[in-house]
Amino acid sequence: MSVFDSDTSGLFAIRLAFTTISSAIFCYQYVKYVPYYDEFSSRLFGFECFFLAWIVCNALASYVLPIWGHFVVIFVGIIPVALLTAHVHQSLVDGILLMSPEKTTSELRAILQCYTIYGMTANKISPEKESTLIGLLALHKRECTDADCLLSTPDDLYDPKTNRYAKAKSGDDLFKNSVYLKHFSKFYFEAAIVNYGNLPGIHIEFASFLFYSLRNIHLALTELSLARKNKPTTMQLIEIYKLEYAAQHVTAG
Repeated sequence: MSVFDSDTSGLFAIRLAFTTISSAIFCYQYVKYVPYYDEFSSRLFGFECFFLAWIVCNALASYVLPIWGHFVVIFVGIIPVALLTAHVHQSLVDGILLMSPEKTTSELRAILQCYTIYGMTANKISPEKESTLIGLLALHKRECTDADCLLSTPDDLYDPKTNRYAKAKSGDDLFKNSVYLKHFSKFYFEAAIVNYGNLPGIHIEFASFLFYSLRNIHLALTELSLARKNKPTTMQLIEIYKLEYAAQHVTAG
């Protein structure tokens, strides 16, 4: 006997089918789009999707098998689902990270790629991520076909925030040069702008990078103006207002 025999079997089957389809769609959407480029938010959202799928699997099992103790089984699954989510998220990020900027399939993935690289260049990272960063720098150097690429002449790169030039040669350990790494991040943002310049999100994120990392207030305000022209959502308008206020406050100061 099933523990759900007291329920109307037809109604329960409809509810179960609806929840199963919904959980499958949520998991598919997460894997396809990797929503939220902030790592914690993205993993939390992914955990919610996969944990819902875990609950659905338990419901399906209870529908055909005489299983008891579902709450125990469900709560025991928290840690495995969390570990699965972390593994899936990291695998997706690694795949996006190694893509050429022009091959990203959505604005969210382009922003995720930009911010993952920026996080690797702006913060102290593990030896594993350092190796990945070195590989990305070498890959760009080998595959870049732009004769005017500023990254090919690192000695000329300038950081207005610190008022310093890179003062580095192409043969140096560029992954240790903070000015060069900022411009390396900027290269990915600019490539994303080329692909998704008609969407406001990438302009807002690029403006944030220009303002907070490079302190290039003029270009940041230009990007915010472009974002405003591309029909931003209410939340994006709030972000635009916040950045504009911060930039104008710095200018006034």
